[in-house]
Amino acid sequence: MTITLIGAGNVATSLAPALIQKGHTIKQIFSRHLSTAQHLAATLPLPVPCTDSYEDIQTESDCYIYCLTDNALPEAVRRLNELKGEHLSHAMHLHTAGSVPLSVFPFTWERTGILYPFNSFSRQVLQDFANVTLLIEANNADTLSEIRVLAQSLSPMVYEADSEQRGYVHLAGNIANCFTNCLADMAREQLERAGLPFEIILPVMHHTVDKLHRLTPREAQTGPAARRDTNTMNKHLQLLTSEKDRQIYTLLTEKIISYT
Repeated sequence: MTITLIGAGNVATSLAPALIQKGHTIKQIFSRHLSTAQHLAATLPLPVPCTDSYEDIQTESDCYIYCLTDNALPEAVRRLNELKGEHLSHAMHLHTAGSVPLSVFPFTWERTGILYPFNSFSRQVLQDFANVTLLIEANNADTLSEIRVLAQSLSPMVYEADSEQRGYVHLAGNIANCFTNCLADMAREQLERAGLPFEIILPVMHHTVDKLHRLTPREAQTGPAARRDTNTMNKHLQLLTSEKDRQIYTLLTEKIISYT
């Protein structure tokens, strides 16, 4: 499949090499910042034309994948539809946003869908798409079949999910990933106060995630809140110097106690 990438940020940085590795061709990369598109293109095995102009986006690709933020996506679709909508109406258009519905695409485009990689992406660390869950949706059954073939060429973990379901998935991901990362930074601050390196906590964090392959989160829960160890919890609260951190500790403690 020949593919044009609209966007060259975190998701595109991992998606582009994954597509090429599976035999797809990146025909063009668009970014509002030309240097960002060029930086991504420079990491790929073959030269890829880049542009920061909607007017210069080619119309010959089989598929256009929009790797944009939720806020940027509607404007990009609107601009392309205004400038080249008729020429793009037969191509497949997919976006990768978790919280944007399929209706962001104009109804005049015949093959539209969603290829949502449910993971955390950073430009500094490439994701192996074989370990990325992909959620798909389409405006019709034939397009859904096409998207499934594309998705399964990237990952064995492909699930169909509509906009409402993806909203819950996105929420769950924010809680499990972003909040966990924030808590890890809180842990780093405490270790730093003790003059110890952050690395010492990584084994227990890995062990926590590993247990979730065999136990539910509630079954795997340990610690002073789970065993109602008030003395230890009070000692922890005394060590925390930030009132906000104490509030977070207390709220999470109450949550754990409520289900253990």
